[in-house]
Amino acid sequence: MPTLFKKTLRSSVNVFNSKGMEPFRNHNSVIFIGDAQHAMSPFTGNGTNMATMDGYQLAEQMILAKHLSTAVQTYDDLCIPRSIKAIKMSHRTNAIGHSQGIWKYMWVAMLKIAAYCFGFNSKSEE
Repeated sequence: MPTLFKKTLRSSVNVFNSKGMEPFRNHNSVIFIGDAQHAMSPFTGNGTNMATMDGYQLAEQMILAKHLSTAVQTYDDLCIPRSIKAIKMSHRTNAIGHSQGIWKYMWVAMLKIAAYCFGFNSKSEE
């Protein structure tokens, strides 16, 4: 790893934002969904799921509502609480992933116990 770090050009390194963006209500003529409305860390595995749910819920509301403004308002009412919950979960996941010291060993032990209880085995069974 030290050699890899030394040989890597600083200008070639990309930095990813691992923080979430608070969701906001839509207004005017543009409807935002997915990361455009509520970005979250790309390291927690929730972005695609949230965007899919957003698209489904917005389409459903557009079918059910008599007016576009009503559909968007109802969509926001469904999306924003769900997004806040997912962003908080992503913050917890990031905190666990960046744990150090005793907390790191505690999380690793808990994951190993959970893997054992659910029958996951790191060794391939032949």
